[in-house]
Amino acid sequence: MKVATTERGWRGALRTLTVKELIEALEDEDPEMPVVFVTDYNDIGHTQQVHAIDGNVDEEPIHESGYSVSGFAVPNHERERDDEDEPEDKAPRVLVLR
Repeated sequence: MKVATTERGWRGALRTLTVKELIEALEDEDPEMPVVFVTDYNDIGHTQQVHAIDGNVDEEPIHESGYSVSGFAVPNHERERDDEDEPEDKAPRVLVLR
């Protein structure tokens, strides 16, 4: 696994929110409103597919991945990784909502 580092650092390559920014964005929202994530399906019409959130929050290492449209991925704990180039403890950490 290649640790997520670029010339500008992974935060420069992948724009994302911090926990603080997410809390601020949600402050004025209805606390009973359901929450989903949306990603571009990458088809010709750029369908915005909806992903449910099951409520699990985990801290995970982030690494560069050629299999991801964003260029980054977190480990899939349901399958073994046999080509680990860098140990996970050297990788930057992110908060993952599942």
